[in-house]
Formats: sequence, structure tokens, C-alpha cells
Amino acid sequence: MEIKKELPEPRSSLISATTAGTLVGILVTPVALLLSIMSAGAGHGNYLAAKFLYPYSMVSTYFFESIMLPFVVLAFVQYPVYGCLFGRAYVAKKERFAAWSVCVLHVVCVVLLYFHPPLYF
Repeated sequence: MEIKKELPEPRSSLISATTAGTLVGILVTPVALLLSIMSAGAGHGNYLAAKFLYPYSMVSTYFFESIMLPFVVLAFVQYPVYGCLFGRAYVAKKERFAAWSVCVLHVVCVVLLYFHPPLYF
């Protein structure tokens, strides 16, 4: 009978997975921003893509009735942070709870925005 002991992942694989995830997030960000801007239609659209792709920034409109600068910055860093987190979760099993938590929070915010939309958005 052989007992298998789980070895920790080498640090280099964790760093490369984190870097790869962050790079994917950086590549996804301009496409997601473009889709959101096109959906918004210069203020005359429906913001549906922005609600699905950037729910944290859109949830801020409940409180401020517009998208404030810090939440615009959040939109720019959201997908690189997601990529970093999911890259780490791919390698380190301890990180998977954080990745799933972010997914659940994202979905909860999207559902809130869809079923109870902010007044002006």
C-alpha cells in the first residue's frame, strides 16, 4: 500500500500561472470595455453589457447615481485581478475558495442589477 503525500507546488509554477492569468485579464479588458461602451451607446443605450461585465462598478450607481472615477479604475483592473486570482487557483488548491467566492459575488451583483436596476442605468 502506497501513501501519496501531496507536495506543495513549486514557487515558479505559481508565479508563471499568476503571470499568465494576469496577462489574459489584461487582454480581455479592452474587449470587455469596448462591449460595455458600445452597449451604453454614449448614455443612450441600455448598459446591459456593462452590468454583466462590470457589476461592481455598476452597483456603485445605486449609491452615487453615476459611475465615479474610482469605479472606472476598478473596471480597468477587474479582469487582470480575476486573471491573477484564477491563475493562482489553477496551481494552488488553497486559493480555489477565493476564486469561487469572486465568481459568486460577481453573479450576485449581476442578478441584483438585472432584477433591481439602478434608477438611471
